Amino acid sequence: MKFYEDPLYIKMCQEAEEIQEMWLPQEGDWYYGPAVMSGYGYGAKEEDEEPEPCLIYYASPEDEDGYHPKVSGKDWVVFYNSAGDWDSGPIPRHRAVWLPRQDQLQEMITREHGRFSLVELFYHFANKHFYEFRSMEQLWLAYVMCLEFKKKWNPETEKWEAVDECL
Repeated sequence: MKFYEDPLYIKMCQEAEEIQEMWLPQEGDWYYGPAVMSGYGYGAKEEDEEPEPCLIYYASPEDEDGYHPKVSGKDWVVFYNSAGDWDSGPIPRHRAVWLPRQDQLQEMITREHGRFSLVELFYHFANKHFYEFRSMEQLWLAYVMCLEFKKKWNPETEKWEAVDECL
């Protein structure tokens, strides 16, 4: 199963508010949300569209004419994604859950802690928690949440919980 189709990974990402706040949408990013806003400009409601995994093909800062999507704060939108429809309409940020790729999760670690944390500490974390997760993306997300935010995934509540020690 591809990481962007994994229901548990989607839920883990959705609940990882700290990760979602870090997201600056770029081409090649995956998100879970509406691919198109049907009836854009014709009074369609955001709630009308079912969420699905989507690949961002185009994202840029808003032009003066307001035609291009915003890529900051809670208001960013995407006009061109895996639906392939340029006129898909704006996709509000609060409707899109970022699904970071494994390389993006690893970059979060190396940026703050260097390669030692990427390899050595991950090795110990994976030995302790490997069987708790079904994919490397789930495991890497759990590692980032542990190392950066001192949180551990609770499979019973399907929430991230603050802990004193998780390594």
